[in-house]
Amino acid sequence: MMEADGLIRRDRVAYYILLVIAAAFAVVSLCTEECESFLIALPTAIVLAAALIYRGGMYLPPLLVILMSAMMLLLQIAKYGEREGFVIDTAANVVMGAFFDLVGLLMVYSMLKSSPGFDSDRPFFVAFCAACIAFTMSTAIMSIDRAVDHVVDGAPEGEVIGFSADLAAVAVGSTLVSLLFYLNRHNGLFAHTVDKFLKQNADRLGISERERETVREEIRGGESSRMEFKSTLRTNLQTGERDPRMEKAVLKTVVAFLNSKGGTLLIGVADDGAITGIDLQSFESRDKLNLHMNNLLTSQIGSEFLPYISYGLVDFGDRSVMRVVCRRSEVPAFLVEGKEKTFYVRSGPSSISLRGMELLYYANHNFGRFLRRRGDADR
Repeated sequence: MMEADGLIRRDRVAYYILLVIAAAFAVVSLCTEECESFLIALPTAIVLAAALIYRGGMYLPPLLVILMSAMMLLLQIAKYGEREGFVIDTAANVVMGAFFDLVGLLMVYSMLKSSPGFDSDRPFFVAFCAACIAFTMSTAIMSIDRAVDHVVDGAPEGEVIGFSADLAAVAVGSTLVSLLFYLNRHNGLFAHTVDKFLKQNADRLGISERERETVREEIRGGESSRMEFKSTLRTNLQTGERDPRMEKAVLKTVVAFLNSKGGTLLIGVADDGAITGIDLQSFESRDKLNLHMNNLLTSQIGSEFLPYISYGLVDFGDRSVMRVVCRRSEVPAFLVEGKEKTFYVRSGPSSISLRGMELLYYANHNFGRFLRRRGDADR
């Protein structure tokens, strides 16, 4: 949490500045009777204030703050524009859809982060829920704004058409963010927004404790065809030196899970279920450990299998467990060591290699559709 606290202290001044700006927008909107702008500016000011005072501060993704600021500014400009007003108002509504879709993603993940691999199993569901939240919140704000305008000025001409156009713009922004999330949910943009928000606020949102309880429950269940424990990632606990055999043991388990029914690997847990902690001390930082794990998966299994694998560190005091969740792959996976490729599957609580006819029968039975498509494509 020291890293997170440092980020919060560094951002505190920026949050105060944005809070003043949002409060000023709220006051101006209230004085000029611009309801929609007020309904955006006031919650923005409240969120920023909460981020500053809630349990010592809460991390907000910079993109979220930028979208809030851009939305308030565009809405204010659109109210006073004439010929450009429609274009700017449309842009503001697109930004609104994108903003609330991002908020929706944060809300869905905050509630479902304790469901292992949920986003990998059902990314469309997560994206769809976020889009629904964005559309609902945007519709509510625009409906209130229209109702106030109706009471104050009467029903303006073309109100239904204008409202429909605004909703369409919101849908464009929301759909764009949901689509980007669905296609690239753990890299680039979302690694610095959704993932970082959850990581930095894990304790405040109760995610950390839920993750710890999930790991404890899995340990109590013991090793099985879909659960395995490893004490270390790359350090031989007997010699204290780095040992490639440790990494191979981890990777072959991942490959076996991919080729079987999926499963969970807990690195930092002994065979008897004792939490020994992953060998974090052999890395410069947690980020270096995560990067090393990503490089291992990419170089020795393949980047095309990353969508089937999710992993993260769960802290237990001064010890950490890396929880690796694997889904069953739609294509056969191999452990690559130089020019040699080995196919592993789960057999009870063990990972075994298949060769020759055993491999042929297993691949044909479990990946027959993929192999037939591949054969047709090669003709």
